[in-house]
Amino acid sequence: MLDLLSGDIIWRIFRYLDVGSRARLAAVNTTFYRLFNKWEDLLHCSVRLDGITLAGENFVIERKLVTPVFDRCPLIRKLAVHDERVLWKVDREVLRSLVNINELHISSNFFAEGSSDATIAALFSFPRLQVLHIQQRYSEEKCQLNIVRPHHVLEIASASLSDLKLQGVVVTAQALELICSKYRNTLESLCLLGGLVSTSDLHRCFQAISKCSESTHQLMAHFRT
Repeated sequence: MLDLLSGDIIWRIFRYLDVGSRARLAAVNTTFYRLFNKWEDLLHCSVRLDGITLAGENFVIERKLVTPVFDRCPLIRKLAVHDERVLWKVDREVLRSLVNINELHISSNFFAEGSSDATIAALFSFPRLQVLHIQQRYSEEKCQLNIVRPHHVLEIASASLSDLKLQGVVVTAQALELICSKYRNTLESLCLLGGLVSTSDLHRCFQAISKCSESTHQLMAHFRT
């Protein structure tokens, strides 16, 4: 009976099913099986040390292994990585394949001394990225060794970043100058709440921000030195 339905109808049915129903139908129908192996309606992924939370419009799933999820969920649009250690064993080419991501949230410890620049480069390679939030984890103090450097900014592949947050990291003057120059026409929100900057760099940082488009909303409160 299911074989009489068009692929479009099956896709619409699939979107409204819970995980258990999807699995049962995948066992008896090849089209459902294909959809079950490529979660095309899975849009959000949150990665922690103790597991992964996946979500679509009508469901939430918990998983343990990172790489199989990325392999089978090519249309993820929002990715949050709460600790850089969870990506130590993930092939960077798998990360680069997630070309539909337009919102990325990563912890400030990605920029700690000794962390992998190659992993940052892979995460910053997403061509459709519009929202980038670097955030301090609730359990960590601000660290002057978490540094956003100019080469990190140059690795951001997106040409249309509109929302940027830099929290729990040291922002060098040259890095901020590059950000404001590169995204002066697209950046709508620049949040430096909780950022760290050298006192000697303050003048250059304010000059850089002043060159952004007038539409940019600049949140400077508690920009610490």
